[in-house]
Amino acid sequence: MSLEKVETGINGLDEILGGGIPRGSTVLITGYSGTGKTILGIQFIVNGIKMFNEKGLIVVAGEDIERLQKSMLQFGWNLKQLEKEGKLILIDVTSVTIGVPTDVEFTEFQLKTMDIKQLVLTIYNAVKQNNIKRVVIDSIPNIITNKDDIHKIRTSLLTLCILLERFGCTTLMVTDIPEGSEKLSTYGVEEFVASGIIKLSFEKSGGKWIRKMQVRKMRGTKHKLDEYIFKITENGIKILEKLLNHQRY
Repeated sequence: MSLEKVETGINGLDEILGGGIPRGSTVLITGYSGTGKTILGIQFIVNGIKMFNEKGLIVVAGEDIERLQKSMLQFGWNLKQLEKEGKLILIDVTSVTIGVPTDVEFTEFQLKTMDIKQLVLTIYNAVKQNNIKRVVIDSIPNIITNKDDIHKIRTSLLTLCILLERFGCTTLMVTDIPEGSEKLSTYGVEEFVASGIIKLSFEKSGGKWIRKMQVRKMRGTKHKLDEYIFKITENGIKILEKLLNHQRY
């Protein structure tokens, strides 16, 4: 029996994924700074709302939420309006971390202090009460408080993944690859709790930089393993073609 697929709605990505992400999967979005990880995550959420009538939740950690909202307007994604319509919940971890007020619609799902267990419970309640189907956590390094205890990091992430999967949520977790590192993630454990991995990267070719995307792992679907070139357009991410044929771009 084949698994139900969740379409990302991102030009070219669903074809690479064999029709989409298996429903209930937790996918790690990883890469260096500036590769487009946040854009991919928010595009997944906005497309879910506008194209597939699926409510979304975004955990914003490590970036000012007002700056993020303004930045996403360049793609036509009005996150504040989607909040007001009850289609999107934003959990502002950044404001809690730095101790400033936040301006979000769903104040009942805002943390008082940054605690990973409390965050997991808050996400659980928001998903359960609002029939959330898509979740983005951006980013993992900014919700981890005890960064030296790898066992606790893995346990916390695994707990979060299991809870979201049981509610049928399809989740993208954003993490970073440290500059110069050969690892796939910040802590080296994120990829082991995730059902899938999508890696974003840069490459210099012909005197100019290109962005690359590769689906490294995706349980439950037959996906393509090639690296693909993508661009960030006025409408978000667009997959162009396999890396081998990029010369004409």
